[in-house]
Amino acid sequence: EVLVADGLTPAQVCDAVKADSLLHAQEKAQALFAKKAFKAEVVANRELLNGGAGTADGRSTRHVEVKLPDGVTYKAGDHLGVVAANPEAVVLAYLARVAMRADAVVRVATADPADAEQHPGFLPLSKPMAAFTALSYFYELQQPVTRTQLHQLAGLAADAEEQARLTRLSSDEEEEGDSESEGTYASLVLGPRRTLLEVLALFPSVEVRFAHLPALLPPLKPRYYSISSSPLGPAGPS
Repeated sequence: EVLVADGLTPAQVCDAVKADSLLHAQEKAQALFAKKAFKAEVVANRELLNGGAGTADGRSTRHVEVKLPDGVTYKAGDHLGVVAANPEAVVLAYLARVAMRADAVVRVATADPADAEQHPGFLPLSKPMAAFTALSYFYELQQPVTRTQLHQLAGLAADAEEQARLTRLSSDEEEEGDSESEGTYASLVLGPRRTLLEVLALFPSVEVRFAHLPALLPPLKPRYYSISSSPLGPAGPS
């Protein structure tokens, strides 16, 4: 994939372009959800554990109410797929690591225009948008880093020792009895569930730029949640 920085500010991107980008993303969502995707307002979102404070280890159970648009119905036992946003602090941390301003306007396109239709995810290709928007809504930022990503990072490492270590971590083969030793993929990544950003912090010589991220990061996936209310209950948010 190729990234083009337009040198604009988000305010300079006209409303027509923004509307077109939003429409494109909605059309991609419609295709993924069998034409059942819709925009909805979240009218309540509160923590249920520990009196609303959550738990010390970060576990959370939330009560969420969604106001369904007219004509949208559901049955008991249905699931709701949500196309959400990455946390702002995580997005800003990625942008800081690649030395990109949050309000820089970028445009992502496939190297071969013929591949655009097969491009996964909801990202509107060839549409200008803020770098912050691109990472917030269209890429997975918090999954454990994969061996493939580690292999790509190895090619960007300026330090020979870091490059060798990343190459070793990305290998599909680990020595027998080595899975619990310090510095293996299992112990360094899978156990603590380290993300791409967290691995980059361990390998400071990796020279990654914003232009690398569209190829490094997978597209953001919907999150699916069980609907706990009954469609036969009182009218209003569900």
